Amino acid sequence: MSFIVQNIMERIPSEDAGLVIEFIRDAFKEMARDKLAVDTKVQKYNIADGRMKYNLPTGAVSVVGVSVLYESNASEMMEDNDRTFAAANNWTNTDFTTYDEAGDLSVTNTSANLSCYLDDEDLITVDHRYRLTYDATIGSGTFELKTYAGDVKLGDFEDGTSKVIEFTAPETGELKIQGTAASGAADFDNFSLMEVGEDEYKTAAKLVGTMPSNWYDEETDD
Repeated sequence: MSFIVQNIMERIPSEDAGLVIEFIRDAFKEMARDKLAVDTKVQKYNIADGRMKYNLPTGAVSVVGVSVLYESNASEMMEDNDRTFAAANNWTNTDFTTYDEAGDLSVTNTSANLSCYLDDEDLITVDHRYRLTYDATIGSGTFELKTYAGDVKLGDFEDGTSKVIEFTAPETGELKIQGTAASGAADFDNFSLMEVGEDEYKTAAKLVGTMPSNWYDEETDD
């Protein structure tokens, strides 16, 4: 049996690689037993406890996607208005050329390294790991997430929705957004900051793809 994984839709930690391989192997076996080479069906598989969920389209010659969903018992670390800009919030402009918090965070810079910051001195704690999710429209330029006090880069903002920056805090304190190009313009919204901890667990995985029926040999691969 052979297959090609063309796209990993969520990052899968190396320690979970064995679970993913088992998931793919077992899913292929179920496809073969149900004769899915004839009937186009699909299968969703719960990687946490091994239960089959429901059917997915098959018919391709390779695995084209594996996704792992995460849930966490961690609490949101940003106040609601700091996340959504629905009302007064704790974001503060340092020196962006234009700065607007009405409904979202809209900024422009006409020289490099202008910034704003979230005024919460206990927002992150040194050596703890965090996941920041956000929506952004990057009209021009480049924007970075940094620590406020030490000016340490934590990641690059990307254009799109539900984007993620994960980082280990090099210091305790506040976060800032910095426009690093000579000029730039961006809108930010729907921030969420959570600590990545031991309480995080995987809830499901999905296989999208298929195999020819001769990929499976019931006598040698149970």
